[in-house]
Amino acid sequence: MVTNGQIPKWLNINNPKIKLVTHSQIMPQNALPTFSSPAIEACIVNIPNLSDRFLYSNDDMYIVKTVSEKTFFNKNGYPIVRFKPNYHPEKKIEKCYDRILKFTSEIFYSKFNKKMNFFEHHNIDAFYKPDAQKCIELFKKEFDIVTNYRFRQPDTVSKMIWSFYSLYIGHAVLKNQWIYKIPNSLRCISKVFFKIFKDSKMLGYEEKKYKIQKNIKLFCLNDNEVADDDSIDRGVAFLESLFPEKSSFEV
Repeated sequence: MVTNGQIPKWLNINNPKIKLVTHSQIMPQNALPTFSSPAIEACIVNIPNLSDRFLYSNDDMYIVKTVSEKTFFNKNGYPIVRFKPNYHPEKKIEKCYDRILKFTSEIFYSKFNKKMNFFEHHNIDAFYKPDAQKCIELFKKEFDIVTNYRFRQPDTVSKMIWSFYSLYIGHAVLKNQWIYKIPNSLRCISKVFFKIFKDSKMLGYEEKKYKIQKNIKLFCLNDNEVADDDSIDRGVAFLESLFPEKSSFEV
C-alpha cells in the first residue's frame, strides 16, 4: 500500500499481508511532495522487494468474486492486458487524462513504429516488472518529466506504456474490452470489469446492471463532478450490500 505517509484509521497495520510504502521510499526526494498519480505510478517499480509479476490497483477498485493468477497472467506468467479499443488518434482530445493516454500512444509509435490505439480500462492491471523497468530506460526523458510534476499534467507519459512494451515484445496477451455505451458517458466494461460513476440519475440503473451480470469479478466505483449527497449515500449503500462484513484488513 503506497501513501504519502498517512495511515487510514480503519487499516489493520498488524495484518501480515499489508506493507506500507511511502512516496519517499520510491520517488526522488526533489520530486516530493507530489499530488500527481501519474508521477507516483511511474515509480511503483521501485517498491522494495516488489515481485516480478505484480498487480496495480487504485483505491476505487474492488474484487467481488474469487480471482486467481489465471485472471491476470497467462500460462507463461505474462500479463493479460485489458484495454478499451476505442482510441481515435485523429480525434481532438481536451481532457487531461485522455491527453496523457493519447501522448503515451504517440510516443510509443514514434520509437517503435507500432500503433497502440487503446485506452486504459481503469481497473486492476497486471505488469511484468523487468519489462516496466526496461521501458522506463527506453523512455527515460519522458519518465523523468512526469515524475517531477507536482500535479497531473497533460501530454505526459502513462504507465500504460509498460503494457504496450510487453505486448510489443510478446510478453503479454491482449484482451480487448467491449464497451456498452449508455447516456452520460457511463460505461460498463466487459463481463469482468465494471465501472460506475456516482451520478444520482444513473446509479440505480447500474445497480440493476450489476445484478444481471453475475459473473463480474472486479469493478471500479468512482465519483464525478455531478455527484450529490443522495448519489453518494446510494453508493455507500451499494458497497455495504456487497461487503457487509469487515475484512481482515480492517480494525
